Amino acid sequence: MDKLRPLQQEDLVAAFYEFSNSVLPQIIEQTQKIRPATMNIDDAAVYMGVHKDTLRKLIREKELPHVRVAGRILLRPQTLDDFMAASERESVQIVG
Repeated sequence: MDKLRPLQQEDLVAAFYEFSNSVLPQIIEQTQKIRPATMNIDDAAVYMGVHKDTLRKLIREKELPHVRVAGRILLRPQTLDDFMAASERESVQIVG
């Protein structure tokens, strides 16, 4: 019976190279395709780049559509995108 030799640094480098060139790109591609159906306040705040209190204020003032499920506030990413797009359009409208 042949004895197994200890792993050498070259073996580890070769295995990492193979992983980074074949498996890792597939994992990244699949991860990028996943978009949650809803986000909680914390995640939505990070997504929009605002403080969570800002989102709570928009929700309280009924400016930002949301749903409540089991006491949790949930927001859809598309709703956040639509809200931001509408805000962008309003910011460049000429009044008068």
